[in-house]
Amino acid sequence: MIRTIESNGGGVALKERTVWRQFPCGEEIVEETVDPDGTALATHTAYFENEGDNGYARIASVTRPDGSWVRYAYDGEGRKVKEIATLLDGGAGSAEGASRVTAFDYAPQAGYDSDAPEDAGRPRKITVSEGGTPVSATYRVYHVDPSTGERTEIVEKCAVPGAAYGAPANLRTLTVTLPSGGELAGAGRVREIQHPDGRMETHAHEYGIYTPPALGNAPGTFTPEPARTFARP
Repeated sequence: MIRTIESNGGGVALKERTVWRQFPCGEEIVEETVDPDGTALATHTAYFENEGDNGYARIASVTRPDGSWVRYAYDGEGRKVKEIATLLDGGAGSAEGASRVTAFDYAPQAGYDSDAPEDAGRPRKITVSEGGTPVSATYRVYHVDPSTGERTEIVEKCAVPGAAYGAPANLRTLTVTLPSGGELAGAGRVREIQHPDGRMETHAHEYGIYTPPALGNAPGTFTPEPARTFARP
């Protein structure tokens, strides 16, 4: 497929060529080229094609016209477990020890992680290494209070890459979200955020009627009332 955008003067401002390929699992883009008749800046995308592959039908690698690239690895559930990318001038076949590697671990990192089915696809630890040396690590914990239904998400950025979850120097952000559904005005909305520097945000929500402004740049008005018309954070 070729897409051409003309300039105001009638010349060609942009021309792109997209190549699709039919796979057993469906049709996917394998090449996108900007200026195919000139500089031919092409991005190539490869997929896991064997049904026995952990990442079957998912992207295996992407190579960009500037020479950068990325490869992916998946687990048996189709979750991304590694992202191996360009480091300095390393080529697309570079070993992990000569690349930038982002690893995704889905095992709960704390006993109070609820390990709910809806969070199964969310990584609990993300580690980044460059040239085989760890440079950063981030932990995530998801907890649902069985009595209130409130959901807590904890994100901890490690002060040093090898730090354990809960280490005192880690930078922790804690976000509490009200349960979805029900009659609460703030259902599904954030109730509280605790920041690493000690700041605390609290959010209150109420129902009411919102009246648009008479003039475009003026603020509207919100009138609280019991009727469930509009929820204001």
